Amino acid sequence: MDSALSEEERRVGLILPCCAIPGSDCVIEPAVSDVPLPPVVSFDTEIVKIERVSPEVRLLQLRSQQPFEFLPGQYASLTFDGLPAREFSMASEPGNAVIDFYIKSVRGGAVTDQGLARAKVGDRVTVSGPFGTAFLRTDDTSPIVAVGGGTGIAPILSMLSSGLGKGISQDIRLYFGVRNEADLFSMEQLESLASAHKNLSLNVVLSSPGAPSARWRRGCLDAAVKTDLASMAITGWRAYVAGSPAMVNAINTTLAAMGVPSSRRHCDPFLTAADLHR
Repeated sequence: MDSALSEEERRVGLILPCCAIPGSDCVIEPAVSDVPLPPVVSFDTEIVKIERVSPEVRLLQLRSQQPFEFLPGQYASLTFDGLPAREFSMASEPGNAVIDFYIKSVRGGAVTDQGLARAKVGDRVTVSGPFGTAFLRTDDTSPIVAVGGGTGIAPILSMLSSGLGKGISQDIRLYFGVRNEADLFSMEQLESLASAHKNLSLNVVLSSPGAPSARWRRGCLDAAVKTDLASMAITGWRAYVAGSPAMVNAINTTLAAMGVPSSRRHCDPFLTAADLHR
């Protein structure tokens, strides 16, 4: 797999820690954010909705006693009773007492498969967070390319609904990729945002549609982004990318080749517990 790092970044010894596992003792220095981050808190919530929105994805809606403050694009750690903690990105806007998550079922997963299958409305879930630095930079008016693969659309949804609600007006190219039409979810919300905000263009890409789609394009997300933006000068754009590590790396590599510097590429690869133990 090609690296998302440039030759210069590799030459000076930079790595992608989100896709790396230490093989010996090491020293880790925390990343310095370019804006102040909200404090990390831990609090109890109640499940108010569990709904299957596609064959592999559930909407989990939690309600807390107090609004949850985070930056759109960040994630939190969820702990269900008797189960290990897992991290998921918020799909809802910050500052609400009701928090939305889209969770993909991983076959055999203690939380995403078995745990959610047993969970019911009224159960308690402990939330800790927020975490992450791949959040929307609201002070930057540069054009945006936002790419969400599968449940990677969750943090993108949080960014879009929050940012557009606050009046960001720059050009936003949104790409949402899934395997086939049955895997699509949140389309009503995405299409409503695109209809209400003319600066937002929605591009849906199906990687394995099975049958030709009359509405959506077929292919890979990185190829779609390259095809659409190759003739444009995008070195000053902001990029927000979330989804599987392979997809994130492919988009990152594409954007790097198109001249978008690493400081303007904000990526959130979704690693499963199995990924971490490979």
